[in-house]
Amino acid sequence: VLPNRRYIPHLRTALVLTGTGTAGAYHAGVVRALHEAGVKVDLVAGRGIGAVGAMFTAIDGGSGLWESGGVWRNAGVGRLYRWRRILRATLWIASAAVATLVLPMVALVGVASAYPVGYLFELIGLDVGTSIIAAYARLVDTVFAPTAFPTYIPRLFLIAVVTLLALFLIDTFLSSVRRVPRRRVRGDLWWRLLGTPLEVSAAVKWFSGGLWQVMSGASRIEVPVNKDLGERYAELLGDNVGQPGFCELLVVAHDIDARRDITYALLAEPHRQAYLADVSGSDAEGRLLEVVDLSTEPKRLAFDALASSLSLPLVTEPHFVSHAPESAWRGETHRVSDR
Repeated sequence: VLPNRRYIPHLRTALVLTGTGTAGAYHAGVVRALHEAGVKVDLVAGRGIGAVGAMFTAIDGGSGLWESGGVWRNAGVGRLYRWRRILRATLWIASAAVATLVLPMVALVGVASAYPVGYLFELIGLDVGTSIIAAYARLVDTVFAPTAFPTYIPRLFLIAVVTLLALFLIDTFLSSVRRVPRRRVRGDLWWRLLGTPLEVSAAVKWFSGGLWQVMSGASRIEVPVNKDLGERYAELLGDNVGQPGFCELLVVAHDIDARRDITYALLAEPHRQAYLADVSGSDAEGRLLEVVDLSTEPKRLAFDALASSLSLPLVTEPHFVSHAPESAWRGETHRVSDR
């Protein structure tokens, strides 16, 4: 006998969104289909790009995902993860250095082509062939004179290499002086020197701006700073959770320094106490280390949940999360990213 798969409204319904990158556009379609079908979602959970859909859905903002002006329908969504500025500058400088080395070869190829062209003109009875060959011969003598290419090419190449090394050193220095209080681990030296290839700041700004557009409605209020945005989001959801359109929220990320997953939760009673309880049989302290209760801990961590989920492991810099002094981590700052 096939099990009954009908939707039963009086049972709790959970929506779990996981994935990376363009999977978020698929999530927008799923949320829209559930909304149009009249399915009441009681709990929405997200990981990776799914955290975006989860945070929009939790505050009855699913339309901000799929509408014409939504975050997944705007052309700017194609430029969320860009190469780091230092790498873009490196590409231009390396291209200039290679072009400098190739210039003599281009001159030689031009000379080699001048002889057959001049010979062809001689065959068809034109007297310009000798002039072409003579002109290119003078050009080669000028270009490869001791005071021309042989002198300037090594200098230009050296300038490009020195500029490239200087950019890397400046970038490393600026990264090292960015002091984050009470870091648990700072990473190996080689990792701090090379860094990650992509920037995540554009993605965080894009989705946080879309989230604020849903929260502010028709009013044209400037997007608040990250801390205030997280506080306002948690307050909005906490005051309305359980109301029509609003639902409980779970966002899962990975704490790199603690080497364990971390869950940002905003649940209604009695489910909150049941979730925070030590249901796994392990020590209660371990449970406190892996759950951030957005209803009691600093509500600014709601923004950290979004930014951490958008940080791709090994590809972008992880997001720094500063825990509250009264939390189980006693004010430590950890690197958190997607799993």
